[in-house]
Amino acid sequence: GSGKFYRQFIKDERFTFLRADSDRGKLSAWNNALEVARGDYVLFLSEDEIIFPHTTTILASICDDYFKNFDEIQKYKAYAEFDKYTPNIVCSTQFLEEDENGTFAINGILNKKFSLKVDSALQNLNGIMELSAPNNQKLIALGTQGINGRVGTKFFKRQFINENNIRFIGGGQLVDSELTFIVDAFMRTEKITFIPQVFYGRLK
Repeated sequence: GSGKFYRQFIKDERFTFLRADSDRGKLSAWNNALEVARGDYVLFLSEDEIIFPHTTTILASICDDYFKNFDEIQKYKAYAEFDKYTPNIVCSTQFLEEDENGTFAINGILNKKFSLKVDSALQNLNGIMELSAPNNQKLIALGTQGINGRVGTKFFKRQFINENNIRFIGGGQLVDSELTFIVDAFMRTEKITFIPQVFYGRLK
């Protein structure tokens, strides 16, 4: 029934509706979507995952923060070089999950059980934190622990993804394929922006 649901957005020029001739799986669908995407950033979701009304607002505010110290003339020039100043990857360190009773809970850095799976640098995070590492191993460790191993917890800059030809590779478990995509992206960037805001949820 997903096709019927999405057709209500066809007349909205902000949306592009793609339908494959045959079911080749979501990895193929995600790769196909990358070929036609037009936005500055991309976010990948599975059928049991959700975003919230404020999700894109969070991303916009994060990008704006990179220009907040510029005067209006500098800001105008910097926006023309948007990809030069904004982060390649924005990673959330927490998510929302719905339990069997239909109750939503924040399962993130304030949850002691989950905090054990998150590097100390990300615990008690209360704002934007930009991390870099010379060999990227630290970034991979930070960005894939716990729920961060899910691709839906990250915004990826589309130009960065395309310039490095980063794509989902079929075969194996879906989560493994997501992790491969994440690690590939992390290996090709010098720094990653971590934020405490929740913009991703998973339904069970």
